[in-house]
Amino acid sequence: MVKFGTLFSYWSKDWETDYFEVLQNAAKTKLNCVEFHIANTLDWNENKIKNFVGLSRDLNIEILFSGGVAKDMVPWSEDPSIRRRGIDHIHKLFRHAARFGVIFLGGGYSESWPSNPGRIITIADKRAMTDRVIEAIKEMVPVAADLGITMCLEIVNRFEAFLVNTSKEARYIADAVDHPNFKITIDTFHMNIEENSIEDCINTLGKKNIGHIHLGEANRSLPGHGGQINWDKVFNNLKIVNYNERFVFEPFIIPEGTVAHDVFLWRDLSKGADYNRLIKEMNESVAFVKSKFEK
Repeated sequence: MVKFGTLFSYWSKDWETDYFEVLQNAAKTKLNCVEFHIANTLDWNENKIKNFVGLSRDLNIEILFSGGVAKDMVPWSEDPSIRRRGIDHIHKLFRHAARFGVIFLGGGYSESWPSNPGRIITIADKRAMTDRVIEAIKEMVPVAADLGITMCLEIVNRFEAFLVNTSKEARYIADAVDHPNFKITIDTFHMNIEENSIEDCINTLGKKNIGHIHLGEANRSLPGHGGQINWDKVFNNLKIVNYNERFVFEPFIIPEGTVAHDVFLWRDLSKGADYNRLIKEMNESVAFVKSKFEK
């Protein structure tokens, strides 16, 4: 059964926010999952984790996590110690996620966010970097599998990353890793920038490789609030490949905080929305996506 969710920061202008309150907010909508940044929970004790998981179950909201590697642990590095640090860090994230009973962890397994290589690189350089990432992921994924976790590598546009910008590049990694617990996250915002066509992106990866989807308009507002993305094409092609997992919105609309700063949002896309209007617009967006997917 398809689930509908959002990134936790929909109700906050800052990354540091009350995750318990986010669950309560989500329960007032038609959502049944929320994607949280795992880094914000690494210092939680067992009692806090138990209370958070208990609340999520009471509210029937699934907890999803996303995470990644820092600049000093990128698995594309030529330095084996840096690669080792990244692999060990991701193993740590998987084990921490398992304490919450989480079965999904998406994000940046290939490079830090945002990132660039810091120098001019050739196509051959990029392939060598990618091959090192593949070997690192081959070490990461067995730990995820043992814990019942699916890891999803997100395709990110050229202004935020440099190794995995397209479905073709992600497919190269997925084919090489070839593990049922390794999948790809596609994102309509990033697709709109990088792909020649939405159909090609979805068909290139197919059901075998698409494990997660982020939905947003071309300016990162809620689905249904813009006119650039052809949602009929998105959902028609998802139905063709029989995608039936989660649809997670990733809106960035509130200015003047750490979230807006990091995603380069310099205006108010919420149009001054208060709490009640944010709830209303989220429900409207869920209804919009359902109407496209179910027709």
